[in-house]
Amino acid sequence: MELLVARTVRPAGRAMLVIHGGPDWDHTYLRKPLDQLADRHQLIMPDLRGCGRSTRGLADDQYTPAAAAEDLIALLDVLGLGQVDVLGFSYGGLIAQRLALTAPERVRRLSPPAASACALGCL
Repeated sequence: MELLVARTVRPAGRAMLVIHGGPDWDHTYLRKPLDQLADRHQLIMPDLRGCGRSTRGLADDQYTPAAAAEDLIALLDVLGLGQVDVLGFSYGGLIAQRLALTAPERVRRLSPPAASACALGCL
């Protein structure tokens, strides 16, 4: 699995994982609006599996919120990030919730604007 990841380089201290909506969008629509956060956070903006320039063509059952959350945990591992703030928009908010349930120790703060809140069974 390969995820395209856009990142800001400063500041080094606090990281924010930004999860785009969709499920078939990519991160690019969030870049300009989130520029103002780049002076306080290192922004990490991956394209989820099957979106943008990340791996496509997987079997339909490989595109699940659980799989996306596991991809993001692996990404945090590769980047050497323990805890991050998580901002997820729309469908990305659902993925952010799943990430927080799967690996709560990795999520410092969770902000899922315009996300559906649902029981664990739908995540």
